[in-house]
Order: sequence, then C-alpha cells, then structure tokens
Amino acid sequence: MKRALALLLLVPAAGSAFAQSTSEPLGVRVRLAYGFSSSFNAGGKSRNIQGPEIGVALPIGTAFGQSLLLEPSFFGGGRIKHGSDDDADIYRLTLFAHHTFSQGLGFRAGIGYASASRARSAQFDGTSGLIFDFGTELPFSVKKFSKIATYVDVHGIVSSEKELSGFFFGVGAKL
Repeated sequence: MKRALALLLLVPAAGSAFAQSTSEPLGVRVRLAYGFSSSFNAGGKSRNIQGPEIGVALPIGTAFGQSLLLEPSFFGGGRIKHGSDDDADIYRLTLFAHHTFSQGLGFRAGIGYASASRARSAQFDGTSGLIFDFGTELPFSVKKFSKIATYVDVHGIVSSEKELSGFFFGVGAKL
C-alpha cells in the first residue's frame, strides 16, 4: 500500500516537471489510480483483481461542445497486494466525452474495449469485452505543482464480464 501511495504522488510531480518545460498545455491527462474489480469465480473460489492503474488520455477533438479523449490504460492486478486477489493484467482502450463545469469539476463517460490476461496465476483464464466507464475529476492544487492542473480521479467501469468491471480511486494531472 505504501508503494501505491508513493506512485500516486509521482503523477503530479512528473506532470509539473513536464509543464515547466512547455509553455502551452497539450490537453493530455495522465492519471494513476488503485482499483478493485468486481468479484468473480475462478478455480472454484470467489476472486477479485486489485492493483495499480495508469492511463493517458489524448485529446482527439470535440463533439456537441464536449472534449473527446482516447485513453489507453493498464490495470495490473496483483502487483502490490498478494493474497485473495487474482493476478491479471487488463489493457483497455476507451473513447471518452469529457465535460468540465465552472468550478473545475469534471465528468466523463466513455465506451471502450478491454482485454484481461493471466499474469502469474493459474486461477484466471482471461477474458475480453465491451466496457463503459463513468467518472469524475475533483480539482485540487498543491503549491509545488501550481503550473499544472491536478485532480482526484474517481471512476467506475461496467462490463458484462465481471473481471473487467471495477472501481478506481487516484490522482491525475492535465498537461
């Protein structure tokens, strides 16, 4: 858990270093989170996937006044905690519509595709499928990172495949 918290703090620091080297914002969003999948049955036991997630959302345009972002992300289950969680790698590609309200609060909704594969565990066979992602961004500022917009990220993923569904909490930076 200490490693996860340390990683969560590195995202704004890395973003701040990058933002100081460029004069115009790129519109790229980098986020680091910790997540929990829904429970599923594997090897005759109830299992879930827990671990760090990293995503990089790239702006691709606008539609109906909303920003469109394409985000590849990686969720590494079993990377930090070993035990009742299963070890699986989940790769996702999601197309988001993003809206920012007047106070900086952001909301996103997206649709995408995810693929999960076994990563050190004989319990999990892997799966893939369509996903829906809904989340919010709550802005916060830190004096050391004043040149970039940082935010708390909370989002959930829904899929017909339980292994691909889950809840995530983390931090991000808008570069």
